[in-house]
Amino acid sequence: MTMTTQQTATLIFETEQFVSLPKVAERLTTKLRADDAFEIAETSLTSLKLSSSLATLSLDLAFENQETVLRMSLDTAPGAQIAPEQLQAQLARLTFVLAQQLPISFVIWLGTDLRIPRERFVDGLSAQFGETVVPFRPVAPRRVTSARRVTERPSAEVIDRVMEQVESYDPEQDDVRTDDIRFDAHVQAYERHTRAVLLRDADEDELEALRGEEGYVPVEARLSTWAVSLSVAAVSLPVAAPVMAYNLARGEDMRVASLAMGLAGFFLALDTSGAMASVC
Repeated sequence: MTMTTQQTATLIFETEQFVSLPKVAERLTTKLRADDAFEIAETSLTSLKLSSSLATLSLDLAFENQETVLRMSLDTAPGAQIAPEQLQAQLARLTFVLAQQLPISFVIWLGTDLRIPRERFVDGLSAQFGETVVPFRPVAPRRVTSARRVTERPSAEVIDRVMEQVESYDPEQDDVRTDDIRFDAHVQAYERHTRAVLLRDADEDELEALRGEEGYVPVEARLSTWAVSLSVAAVSLPVAAPVMAYNLARGEDMRVASLAMGLAGFFLALDTSGAMASVC
């Protein structure tokens, strides 16, 4: 009997949402390349495998009970010898990276049923792995912000300087015109700053927030839905036809395509076992 050394951690998203596994793998390889260089070995629509000289990491995506579940399984590479404690430490580091970077709600550690809130899990490991990544900040609607403080009222120095110009002005002796004294310089500076902030280019986080508010579906998710629909058509065309019509009329929905795939597989199993003939 061979004892498995595989360690598993599960990340829970409270809602059903599309998670790009290649982007998740990119976050891991970017942040942990100095420790152990993971490279993509196998990939599919809902799973991805990363391998290194010491370990193998598997990412599996599933939708359960209206939640998105991302399971990470870490195992020793063939020929490598790693103690279970070291494997758990590496899995904790990987889980900490994703908990910092992804908007998850809970973490299930080592296959238990206990759901650890994301904040508690991150706080517990921040002292050990806090320098690994930049902390996750939830995406918020775009607001006008400034990198430096800009006051709406003029400073005392500006007011004193303007008042000195007004008090020392003599229309009979000075050639300076009254309209040359800018009493509203602070207002114009504030308006220029506001215009510059409103016309600046939006960053990627703000664009992602706008896509989420408008219900925008990424191209990867739409292509994945059509790939599953075509797979259903290869198994059972009558089941796939309504799904394709739904995709064209209402937009691509991975959940509907997955349900159709399960239904087609059920009918295929009945037909293979001979039970379909008795039903008909």
